[in-house]
Amino acid sequence: MAMAPRRDRNAKPRRSKGEPSEAELDFMIHAEKILAGYRARQKEREANPGKQPRPPFDQAEGFLKRECYSLIRNCISGKKGAQIIKSIVRRNLIEPPYHRYADNPYFWGLIAIDAPDQELGAQRISRYAMQMFYAHQNYVPPIHLVGFLYQIGGHVALREIRSDARKHPSLTMASLDEYWG
Repeated sequence: MAMAPRRDRNAKPRRSKGEPSEAELDFMIHAEKILAGYRARQKEREANPGKQPRPPFDQAEGFLKRECYSLIRNCISGKKGAQIIKSIVRRNLIEPPYHRYADNPYFWGLIAIDAPDQELGAQRISRYAMQMFYAHQNYVPPIHLVGFLYQIGGHVALREIRSDARKHPSLTMASLDEYWG
């Protein structure tokens, strides 16, 4: 009589291919918290139109940029982080619409964050991704992102820098996958 294979008590149960991994769930939970904070700041601003506006760092857009940048940056710096983001995007059946953005991990990350509600819009995602990519290339910590973007002149100044960003292939999805193997 053949014996059944012995199960290890500490082994994690296998998940089906359709279920997100623990890392993917963690990313999606953080993404939802970011979007909830963004929405709360927007509602607060709309509810108090005469109130003195917050400084850019605390405004809804500044909060969204800073927190998304932090989440994506932390994710891609870890092992298989780029793959986690790609799998979330592909699970939602979304592919980057433009090939020039396909190698920008921040573009993929913003799509993964925005996938459930799609409230950011393609133009804002591409602009933010370009800004975040440039900030990452310049080693800007998340706490200083908003100030850094104001100092360089925002997305208008980045149009001039865009051609230079293509000359720096060190931070692409392919290179991250290759690095982490």
